[in-house]
Amino acid sequence: AGERLGHGTALFTNPREWYAKRRQLHKRRQDHLIDLFWARALLAQGDRHDGLERDPQLSRLAGDLIEDRFGQVVAKNCRDQKSHYLDLNKWPSEAALYQELDPGQKPDRLIMVEIDESYIALVEALRARVIQRVWRREVVLEACPTSNMLISGLASYGDLPYLNLNRSGFADERSLKHPILMTLNTDNPGNLNT
Repeated sequence: AGERLGHGTALFTNPREWYAKRRQLHKRRQDHLIDLFWARALLAQGDRHDGLERDPQLSRLAGDLIEDRFGQVVAKNCRDQKSHYLDLNKWPSEAALYQELDPGQKPDRLIMVEIDESYIALVEALRARVIQRVWRREVVLEACPTSNMLISGLASYGDLPYLNLNRSGFADERSLKHPILMTLNTDNPGNLNT
């Protein structure tokens, strides 16, 4: 309890709606691989403290995405690290982890990520797990409307997705059983005039 998460805007956003406008993304190769690696790990392990069950089906989906996007050798390297998924001390940095998973490849190389139904399903499942973890641990989300609007290129404050957080993106007025705590803040007043 007492933790905070700054700029948790992704939790406010319905992944299916967000990706409907973006069928392709450009990401650094390292970032995409490590995102899928940790997704697979978190889904395979579960977390009893936060009431998160293992999800072997979605964990396999993350593994399939690794193989489809990075090849069999990288997928095998990821499987070989299975026992170390959550041992953050094993790797001194993300760069070290990446070199172990994808040796010889340039980590900063931009790749095009195709957004398909399986990728969206994975992001939705991970978002739901993070929301549950945030609620159970009583983490307060910090939202900085001016900063978020300017950085994301939105036209107005009304376009910010904050109202969706406690409705979890539902079209009707249903709300989450356990609402998420949130504060509205200024961010970098010297640069953003907040």
